[in-house]
Amino acid sequence: MLLSCNVIIQQRFSTSKRRTLATGITIMGYSVGNFMGAPLTQFLLDSYGLRGTLALLGAMQAHRVPLALQFRSPKYFKTADKHTQVATLLNF
Repeated sequence: MLLSCNVIIQQRFSTSKRRTLATGITIMGYSVGNFMGAPLTQFLLDSYGLRGTLALLGAMQAHRVPLALQFRSPKYFKTADKHTQVATLLNF
């Protein structure tokens, strides 16, 4: 998730001042999430047991899918035809 967020930040912000601030906020959010992950998991384990914790963590991760689908390239990016895009994704 961190890599895709940083790529989108680089695409969206053209000025270096705003790009730097946006990248800093992104990395700060990622770091805070990592910092809070262990205590949250321990709290869930104490409260709901292993099965409940895994179910809740899975539900939280499932909410990332619709958010990730919102990531799109800016409209001013030119796209190639579909065959070129697929070949690029597959490294051909």
